[in-house]
Amino acid sequence: MIGPSLKTFLKRSVLPPSPLISNFTSSSNQSPFLSSENLYTSNPLLSSLLPSSSLSSFGDLLGSSVSKSHANLSNLHPPTLQTHSPHGSISNTVTYSPSYHHLMSLGISVTCKKTPKLERDIKLFLLNQLDPGICCPLVMTYAGYPLLKYLPESWLKIYDKICYDERDIHHKLKNGITLGMSLTELQGGSDIRTNESTATMLGDEYVINGSKWFTSAPMSDGFFTLAKLDEEITLFFIPRILDDGDKNIGLRFRRLKNKLGDHSNASSEVDYHSAISYIIGSPGSGIKNILKMVHTTRLDCAIGSAAGIDRAYRIARNHVENRKAFGKYLKDLPAMENLMDDLRVENIASSLLVFKMSSVFEEDLGRVGVPVAKFHVCKKQPNFVYECMEVLGGNGYVEDWPMAKLFRASPLNSIWEGSGNVMALDVIRSLHDDKVTEALKKEWTKGLDSKLDDQWSKVLDAVYEAKKDREYSQWNARKITEGLAVAVQGGEMIKAAEKGFIEEKDAKTFLATRMGGGKIYGVL
Repeated sequence: MIGPSLKTFLKRSVLPPSPLISNFTSSSNQSPFLSSENLYTSNPLLSSLLPSSSLSSFGDLLGSSVSKSHANLSNLHPPTLQTHSPHGSISNTVTYSPSYHHLMSLGISVTCKKTPKLERDIKLFLLNQLDPGICCPLVMTYAGYPLLKYLPESWLKIYDKICYDERDIHHKLKNGITLGMSLTELQGGSDIRTNESTATMLGDEYVINGSKWFTSAPMSDGFFTLAKLDEEITLFFIPRILDDGDKNIGLRFRRLKNKLGDHSNASSEVDYHSAISYIIGSPGSGIKNILKMVHTTRLDCAIGSAAGIDRAYRIARNHVENRKAFGKYLKDLPAMENLMDDLRVENIASSLLVFKMSSVFEEDLGRVGVPVAKFHVCKKQPNFVYECMEVLGGNGYVEDWPMAKLFRASPLNSIWEGSGNVMALDVIRSLHDDKVTEALKKEWTKGLDSKLDDQWSKVLDAVYEAKKDREYSQWNARKITEGLAVAVQGGEMIKAAEKGFIEEKDAKTFLATRMGGGKIYGVL
């Protein structure tokens, strides 16, 4: 216990606060947060690719301090699952934070099929920079649109309202819907041909029994799922709410995944106990039908990774422009200048590749280009974000700063919708279509750069060898995929420089340092 004499001594001995202590909270030599910004106009490449006042307004809205606060809150307060009501009845309710619903309302416009493809994809790019977690349900909803033709007309009618409505009620009573995918099973993962869930016809309906190991956005209004119908993999749609207004109690969520990142978005394990469903397409056409949806989500994964790369770069650049060391701003130190130049070039090339594939999505080049982009850009993201994290030093490793969230999210897109090997093997499969290889040949404009010509020559030789030799194609799948990625990127860098979208020196740097590949694992 402190006595009176010690209290008197302490009062008399109080010194004026140290300048170091008083300034500790005023960010002395600390880079400021990018608290409020226009995510679109602050990126010259985006505004060059598609000048748009509506995109500028969207970028301003997403980059506001209010939107960023909601993004933080939606991750600090992740979803929770209530499997049963207090009375013991099946509930199957996932509760999200109010901030999650706010962000979904901001982003629902990316599901509009009437929006031109490039404009929509840039909006998705911007939305990923705010919070990648909410993009998952929006991406699945957008991808599921073509399959709604197999459902009662009311589903398409409500979809076209393009409105977010979080209420857990029948879709006809809602102002908008979201759609989910429930494909992966415990024993098979990406090998969906090993699925064990079964479908049985009961009168005019189909019921599904089985389980799924990874189902994101469990509060979606319905889920596309695969099951065996008479031993044939078939696609079905399971609504949350049945036509009589009751819950589809055969759809039961076992638990939510404790994920590394994307905490705003729920991912679950699902059990089907005679879950009532609609058949999508004909029996046995399940894989063919779901791949139409997956092709869309794979490009969206690549867009998400390009957005994460760009966001990490901008945070790192902001830091080196405002932080001093050894009497200079970090940006003026040669070693840091070298690193930031390298990161800038990689960032530009990643964005150019995904938006190139956006422009050819429906074409033969898109058939091979989408898995190439997903493989390459998504695989680049984790190490790129790590380098940017290191630029910030200790602050980059602290959860209060934005880089930690970016880093935790960075591996996901490479895993979701098919990991690296799955993408590389899909590239090899697509190369057996002569129209695809012809599209690749047309992409090579000879004479732009000698290193680029050499890259195209080597990778096309490998492509034709892969068409002839299965063993060669399997062993070299990653190498060929990486080779195609940097070849396309090289051409896009040159074109962008010629149009004045990027600086010529960045195109030259890319060509001087990226041709030849060998920058990833698995290319021995």
